[in-house]
Amino acid sequence: MEPGPAHAWTMTGGKGQFEEALLSSDAAVAPWAEAPPVDFWLFDPASGTLHHPVGQGVQFSLLEGQVPIPQFRWEVGSTRVTGTLFHDLTDGMVRWRLTVENAGETSQDWAAMLAVRPFNIDQGISPILAAGWQGSQRLWLNGAPFMAAAQPADVFGVASLPGAPLYEAGQVPTLASIPCDPSGKLLAVARYDLSLGAGRAQTLDFAFPSAPEANDFPAMNVDVAARLAATAERWQAEVSRTRITLPDDRVAGGFPASVGYLLLADDPDGPHPGPLAHDAVWTRDAAYIGLALLQSGHADRARAYIPAILNGQELNGRVPPIQGPNTPWDAEEWDAQGQAIYLVTTTYRYTGDLELLREWYPAILRAAEFIRALRQSTAEADDATRGLLPPSLSAEDIGPADWHHYWDNFWAIAGLEEAAFAARTLGNAQDAAWLASEAEDLRAAVLRSIEQVMGPEPEYIPSAVEHVADSAMARGTVPALHPYSVLEVDSELVQRAFAFYHQRWIAPHAGGFQVTAKRNSGPMEGWNWPMLT
Repeated sequence: MEPGPAHAWTMTGGKGQFEEALLSSDAAVAPWAEAPPVDFWLFDPASGTLHHPVGQGVQFSLLEGQVPIPQFRWEVGSTRVTGTLFHDLTDGMVRWRLTVENAGETSQDWAAMLAVRPFNIDQGISPILAAGWQGSQRLWLNGAPFMAAAQPADVFGVASLPGAPLYEAGQVPTLASIPCDPSGKLLAVARYDLSLGAGRAQTLDFAFPSAPEANDFPAMNVDVAARLAATAERWQAEVSRTRITLPDDRVAGGFPASVGYLLLADDPDGPHPGPLAHDAVWTRDAAYIGLALLQSGHADRARAYIPAILNGQELNGRVPPIQGPNTPWDAEEWDAQGQAIYLVTTTYRYTGDLELLREWYPAILRAAEFIRALRQSTAEADDATRGLLPPSLSAEDIGPADWHHYWDNFWAIAGLEEAAFAARTLGNAQDAAWLASEAEDLRAAVLRSIEQVMGPEPEYIPSAVEHVADSAMARGTVPALHPYSVLEVDSELVQRAFAFYHQRWIAPHAGGFQVTAKRNSGPMEGWNWPMLT
């Protein structure tokens, strides 16, 4: 079976961990992001048919509706397969519990097929160079422990993927191990023969190390149900520090679920937007996620990762927009300085920790001075760009890197004003004065630029000096109002602009926000579905 098209996935894990376990939309699991996924299928010996979750209308949910422990369910006739994937907070292992239930009135015989193939969860390649079964309950991959089972497999083996896919016919390779295959295309298969009487079920438990450098297999002589309950209880406490009450319980449950996923994304060095292509720390995300963590009762997490953000600051005051060993690119994104300042001052506003504000103030000041220096490069430019920040990749999805994006400038104003707030709080009146003046001058430059581009009484605020056409105008103007109010929400310009955005990009699409923008890699299009419009 070849890898199919890209598909969706969700994740689970432990709080403050670097690795997350992934569950894909075809119900395959990967114990860490780059691990080969493990599939579970049902083979019907009577008909010779292999049943996949995707073809059976697989459904997904969260345990208790709101903790970041994903579950799935799919059915073949009267047989139901349910699965739960969780990071065991007792020992740090990833556990996968599967139950096959016969809800019918007659007995059912199945061959449950478990396969590990050399792909990864987003349908790329994850080479398996060596594979071997240690007995019928332990699987080694690439010389390291990979999976343990609570129950012995009836048949198990490994093979090279270019060979016949025997598992499609309910068969299993005959070799117990292959110590080396330079092609990296090995697969491992196990079969569990199930004979289920009417109304009977059988549970299969598997466990994995939570990171690729494991030295030993997970313990399997544990009470998995108790471990799951304990993990869920601890997550429930984490996501319930702040509560909201709404008439629709599903919407209300989305709030703690979102908090849970933000906590999952918060690695030891800060929040990572994702465990695959975005497995790094974006200053932009750190600011937005930091605000959410502060508002949901997790000030400790926001406070904990600020030093990592500031430690990356360069001598000239520049805050790298992306940090970490997996940084995907090194581009200029001039919103980072304002976002770093905002993150620090907002954390102070929520915690009242004056000593930490004092400790971080030199970094705040250097970032603000860097913003001032950036503006010098456009001091002699034409009216449309004079006094603005120079071009940058900005928020990455609102236009090319050679445009002057208003997004950057809104964040710079926020950073300068928040730096002035920090200076006043610490009694540095001289700094507060120049910072406030710089912010006001930049705001005037932005408003002047908008009129130069759009004419007097502009109908809306475009995304950039160089481009006034696509929906990036709406996204690019958001930081004018949120999370910091750079422009007055009641001003005529803001009222006209957001009325235009709604009429042009939301009203024609049943409440969905149509995203059409240009990136360096070409045009992009997609949809967001805001709950409130």
